[in-house]
Amino acid sequence: MRRAGAVVAVVVGGLLAGGCIQGQRAIKVNADGSGTVVDTTKLIGMAAAMKDMGNSSSAQAKVNREAALKKKATAQGLTFVSAENGADGVEKVTYKFQDITKTSLNRSAEMPNEKDEKDTASAEDRLTFKMARSGNTSTLTVVVPKDKPAEKKDEAKGAEKKSSPEEEKQAMAMMKGMMAGLKIATVVEVNGKIVKSTSPWPAQGSSVTLMEMDFDQMGEDGLERLAALSDQPNPPTPEQLKGLKGVKFTEGEVVIEFSGK
Repeated sequence: MRRAGAVVAVVVGGLLAGGCIQGQRAIKVNADGSGTVVDTTKLIGMAAAMKDMGNSSSAQAKVNREAALKKKATAQGLTFVSAENGADGVEKVTYKFQDITKTSLNRSAEMPNEKDEKDTASAEDRLTFKMARSGNTSTLTVVVPKDKPAEKKDEAKGAEKKSSPEEEKQAMAMMKGMMAGLKIATVVEVNGKIVKSTSPWPAQGSSVTLMEMDFDQMGEDGLERLAALSDQPNPPTPEQLKGLKGVKFTEGEVVIEFSGK
């Protein structure tokens, strides 16, 4: 069933890279450029079951997990503060920084896997920041890397067998069940009142969304569109996903001016 494989490759491999998850990375910035990064994640469905099978709840597992988080924190210019696990399976990891301009942050929250010690994000794929202050107003500029142009698969390697309409229908139903509840987001929260923002997405209070994907909002049309992008080896670019329900992306510079506290 080609269509099922296509959706898995695009959604899991390209946008999530790890499993079905509900997660948010909140980058909290003070007027002086200091702040915290808070990752809140929860594995759901099959991903949660696989994690439970593969991970130990021992004290050593916790030590291993924190060691991995500290390594990833250092690579991003952060200092690890704490990792807390709630009774409902939610993990909350907190980092801190003294100067946002000296950080280089991964675009999304870290996956809750204590065995994953390697930070696979490249430096050119991370968020970087600029900061300026004038009187009681601070201006934060978030530099979101632009994705590389999409490439087509090599058709010379042979065409895959085309699925029948019934097989495609079954595959879509399977994907809906497997990926139900998937939601990831990255936001910037400023400690103050937002004066203006160049983000294409309206600010919510003191928060600006940089990226969001809500699988449950996508519907059949969204799945079909993702599957149509499966002929390229790289994940979909924001331009290709523009207008897709449940998906928000920004590229380039996002300027947030706020009155600090």
